[in-house]
Amino acid sequence: MDTWILVGLVLVFLLVLAPILAIIAINRTGRLQYQISLLNQKVSSLETLLSKAKYTQSISVDDETSPQPSLDEGRGASIEQERYEFSFSADSADVKLDNEMGATKESSSISHVAYQQAEKERSLSDNVNSISMREQSTHENINPNRFDNTVVQQIDPNRFNHNKPNTNQNNQHTVSHDKSIFSHFFSWLFKGNPVAKIGILLLFLGVAYLLNYSVQNEIISPQMRLIFSAVGCLALLGVGWWLRNKKALFGLILQGGAIGCLYITIFAAFKLYTMVPYGMAFAFMLLICTASIALALLQRTISLAVLASIGGYLAPVLLSTGGGSHVVLFSYYLMLSIGILVISVWQAWRPLNLVGMVMTYGVAILWGLDNYQPDYYLSSQLFIIANLVVFNALTQLFSLRFEHSKQLIVDNTLLFVPPFISIALQFFISQGEDLLPAFISLMVGLLYLITGLQVHKRYKSAGKNMALANIIIGAGFITLAIPLALTFEWTSIIWSLEGLLILWFGLQQNQKKMAAIGSLLIVISAITLLSDYPYLYWSRSSTYMVPVLLIACFMAGGLFHTRRHEDSNFTLFSYGFLIIGLVTWFCWLPLFTDILSWSRESEGFIILVLVVISVWFWRLYAIHINWVPLLLCQSILWIAGYYYLGLDFLNDQNPMGRGEGSLIWPVVLGSSVLFVIHGV
Repeated sequence: MDTWILVGLVLVFLLVLAPILAIIAINRTGRLQYQISLLNQKVSSLETLLSKAKYTQSISVDDETSPQPSLDEGRGASIEQERYEFSFSADSADVKLDNEMGATKESSSISHVAYQQAEKERSLSDNVNSISMREQSTHENINPNRFDNTVVQQIDPNRFNHNKPNTNQNNQHTVSHDKSIFSHFFSWLFKGNPVAKIGILLLFLGVAYLLNYSVQNEIISPQMRLIFSAVGCLALLGVGWWLRNKKALFGLILQGGAIGCLYITIFAAFKLYTMVPYGMAFAFMLLICTASIALALLQRTISLAVLASIGGYLAPVLLSTGGGSHVVLFSYYLMLSIGILVISVWQAWRPLNLVGMVMTYGVAILWGLDNYQPDYYLSSQLFIIANLVVFNALTQLFSLRFEHSKQLIVDNTLLFVPPFISIALQFFISQGEDLLPAFISLMVGLLYLITGLQVHKRYKSAGKNMALANIIIGAGFITLAIPLALTFEWTSIIWSLEGLLILWFGLQQNQKKMAAIGSLLIVISAITLLSDYPYLYWSRSSTYMVPVLLIACFMAGGLFHTRRHEDSNFTLFSYGFLIIGLVTWFCWLPLFTDILSWSRESEGFIILVLVVISVWFWRLYAIHINWVPLLLCQSILWIAGYYYLGLDFLNDQNPMGRGEGSLIWPVVLGSSVLFVIHGV
């Protein structure tokens, strides 16, 4: 029965492989035809250049043989005319001297012309010799790789057009940076030697299936299985190394497959057969990882590193029996990630970094959904933190090692994905804890915030984008930690202060996106605080802190007002924050009055005191930044004063006869008069 299953699997592989090979053959045929057309264009261009050179040579020879009326004849005629005119006013001795000087000038000019003609003939003969030698070398030394795809890819289609700038180098980094991991995989699969790559993948799967099949049926003893597998992998590795100079691509594929199969062999010896202890297996894995790093760096090839890492990550997945220790699994994965980090010290290989990230977090998520238990909390926590640190370091190393002109290249995928997955895993394993998720979010935010500040301090303008991205992530996680630890009132208040700082920093750095994030954070904090209106149930402590939100709103409006000349929308934003601040102030005023008042009669006094303090703050700030709409808000003092005077008049009470409550009226009257006299 197992034999028929094996035959069925082979048939399925053939049915799947046949259309793929047909598509690859069609693509390669079209690519070869395109290469031939490029070569024909190149030959025709060279023939055109050669004919132009020969035509230029014939014209130059004809010009040399024909008599040339030089400028010296005209110069001699002018000299004779000058001598004739001069003879009327000079004696015979002077005329004789003049004749001798003219003869000297003519002889020097003639010798100069002869020297120029000799130099011209010598340069023409050199050009003819170089053209003939180039033609001879072209016919004799035929390029053996003339149909190689890599050579054709290096041909510049604008190589004969000198008016167009060469944008290959400028676009190279952008193209490689914008490709996703899937485009990298398909590009690697269908370019170069795809048949060999598919074959090595089938060999890899076949070795895994052979090991499982031999285990289930006990065909070969476990020791012999592992020996045959190890010897075959080493032989494959040796052949690949031997072919590195003759057939580099095929040799690299063999080396990568051999390294992946070695991973499988060592892991099977440890987990399936328990023939080697954990320490020895870990040492062997470390040796294979180090060897793959050395081979990839020596040959400077990304394909070998990617193949080796994929084989290493898939080894425990293919050989898993549903048991085992998660500590062993994630220690092994952490070792592979550290190996990728070591490679990044010398080479900026983005696909390798993405493979490590996807495999590490993908396996971690799948394992956590099915196998996580509260007893695994400490070990899981350590692995999450360690991987976050490793991939953060990978992001920084990629930016430093990748070639750049003015700005460090930022890998947004590698920068943003690991922290968000890590914080999600932290929340998953921290269920039931009160302040632990908030503390973890705060620690992650501080990590990225410190990293961003250090990058900005060290690299200044070149690391501007990298520093800004780290600061945004850090601020985001610190923002997330606030609602996890505090009530919604305190959350909105602290968010408003944080949003004001982000807005100020974004406007200072001319980062409109960052300024928009800060503005949105202030608006969200105000909406959160006022969401229960008119049933506002603020705690006493949070009511004391509402002025922080008020200051954030008015300061944000002032920042947009002072920079209104930079963008026409900034004026609208300043009015919006002014309205939000006034609405919040009107909602906060009666609640704060209830806290401060000691009797019903003292409420009017408290409200007038708060109005006077607020109006004076608005006036001073509006005059400082020349913000007229905020300055007009000082009229609220007159409205409040007339309101309470009207109440006293209706109730037949003397405003100055309320004891301590009457002390505010001189301040209100003096402030009103001062506002009228000194309008601005």
